Amino acid sequence: MDENHRIPCVEHEIVTTPPAAHAAEGASVVLDASSLSLLISRYSLRDGEIIELVIRPSVWWIIFNAWRTLLLAGVIALAGLALWEYLPGRRGWYIEAGILVGSVRLMWATIRWMSRIHLLTNMRVLTISGVFNATVVECPLRRVARVRSVSSHRERLLMLGSIEVIPLDEKYMISLWQTIRRPREVMEQIVAAMNKARQCGGSSGFPSLSTSKPDEPQ
Repeated sequence: MDENHRIPCVEHEIVTTPPAAHAAEGASVVLDASSLSLLISRYSLRDGEIIELVIRPSVWWIIFNAWRTLLLAGVIALAGLALWEYLPGRRGWYIEAGILVGSVRLMWATIRWMSRIHLLTNMRVLTISGVFNATVVECPLRRVARVRSVSSHRERLLMLGSIEVIPLDEKYMISLWQTIRRPREVMEQIVAAMNKARQCGGSSGFPSLSTSKPDEPQ
């Protein structure tokens, strides 16, 4: 790849409709053909660019994202059941309020999950997220400095994990592949794609990368 054709890491916004979900419980979700076609039509690939991996976070991402509000909703509902004699209004109000708050928060987290996509091509690594205005964080594979595991305790308990893709320059955006299934395999695939891109581009100044040891659990 010619040096003049290097693509800078950028963060920009596009207006898009969230792709349809193709879910499997406890797993990172590979997009089906129709969703992939929508992605390509909304975010054009470059000449010679080939998609190697497209995934969403595990559905556990929804729970991790909404658990505080769900806990609050449960407390409100339980208060209506246990303390209704000491609270103003009727008991049903608190139960209904708890169910409403929990349902709305869970629905919003699900919509956000549906709009979150991680994409690996033979040239770039991308994260697409956002409901109304989708934010795209991308970086050429040849400009990636490091790939590391940042899995938390709760992710490891469920055999999930998160991956950080760190660019060479600090001004570029760090891409976080959060709460994905088989994180080790995914990280090895990203590293293999980066090394291949560097070898094909003749970037002798860049050492070949290997997967980093997991950081301390968060």
